[in-house]
Amino acid sequence: MTLYRTTITGADDSVPVQEVVALAREYPHAELGILLSLKKKGTPRYPSQRWLAEFIEAVGYRTIACSAHLCGQFAGEVLFARTGWSFPDSRVFARVQLNGFSDDGVLEMGAVLLTSLADRIRAAKQKVILQVSNARARQLATAIAYEAFLNAEILFDESGGKGIAPRRWLAPIGDVPCGYAGGIAPENILAVCEQIEERVAGLPNTRYWIDAETGVRVDDRFDVGLARALLEKTAQFASGSTP
Repeated sequence: MTLYRTTITGADDSVPVQEVVALAREYPHAELGILLSLKKKGTPRYPSQRWLAEFIEAVGYRTIACSAHLCGQFAGEVLFARTGWSFPDSRVFARVQLNGFSDDGVLEMGAVLLTSLADRIRAAKQKVILQVSNARARQLATAIAYEAFLNAEILFDESGGKGIAPRRWLAPIGDVPCGYAGGIAPENILAVCEQIEERVAGLPNTRYWIDAETGVRVDDRFDVGLARALLEKTAQFASGSTP
């Protein structure tokens, strides 16, 4: 099987740190996606500084798979190499996701900035995910991925984080690891994985991951039961993974 990660995104102050960490330890293919936002921290989906500090202490250095999803100003600092930019601690977060890569300002980047971004991704100590929602963003992300010697990965998310399923799941791009997001929940995950498996069938060395956020929440609160149900169902497709 080619599924190597099931990313559960959006754990926040509504769920005890130890509970979500214990959940991730149950499933080798699980990854916890932590949304980081300067303006929204402490609100639903975006953990407070206190929760995040407790989480980092509980996780330690890569004892489970974790990804930092940079939003808003945090993503902009990296994308545009603003003063003081940095990637989160690679000892904790094996992957970093840059949300907003499909925004107009990014798509209008000049060649110098795009080359700079590729150079910084290539030098990063962790994999860097580019979230894309349209054809132009996919084209730029693909160019960056190859220029960064495949240290960049691509997340297909046509709704831009709104949790809406696409009309169809796209085929992966060459040998670039690709992920899929949008409307994924326990009730449809088997059909989603089967459809994606059809898209990757016959392609050599193809690995993909899925990312669920809205589909593991009830009344905008993180639901451990839904997250566990989704991980349980994706286990049959998983190839086994390490942090």
